[in-house]
Amino acid sequence: MEGANHFDQTINLGQKIVKDLDLEESCDTLGKWMAHYLAEKIVACNCEQNEDTKNKIHEECKKISSDLADHLKPPEIKSYHNELPKISVKFIVAD
Repeated sequence: MEGANHFDQTINLGQKIVKDLDLEESCDTLGKWMAHYLAEKIVACNCEQNEDTKNKIHEECKKISSDLADHLKPPEIKSYHNELPKISVKFIVAD
């Protein structure tokens, strides 16, 4: 029965993380999966009795959280504005 409780906690937390990251309507399957994986590790950490194991899982949570944040970062767009040659344009107005 305790396993079912952990499962429910994991699903609920995963859904909350997905919602908080605005991924509910997204096609970002990897982002959703990472959110649920993070939830699974958080629940495991909270339920763990052994301090060494708990610390190890906590470190995994930090890594997964960082990876998820990196995944959600928009791609860097290089600006070529300063590298473009300057072009002079003259407008001739006809009367």
